[in-house]
Amino acid sequence: MKRFYRDSGNRSSGAEVLEAGAHMLEIAIGALVISLIAGGLGFTGIAHAAAAVAKLVFGIFLVIALILFVLIALGVSLVT
Repeated sequence: MKRFYRDSGNRSSGAEVLEAGAHMLEIAIGALVISLIAGGLGFTGIAHAAAAVAKLVFGIFLVIALILFVLIALGVSLVT
């Protein structure tokens, strides 16, 4: 798991935060693919569970992305 704060106590750079967001999107896409494959093979219970995980992780990703877009629009620097 990637830390959002360096050991020296400094805040992480904007690039590290965006990298973590990209990783969340990869997890959501992976869960979606698992859901589609499981549904196609008839494993509906697994498909529903994987779809729920995909929706949850994607929703968290969207919230973080919207917060970052608003901060950028307000002129807040993400890179220290």
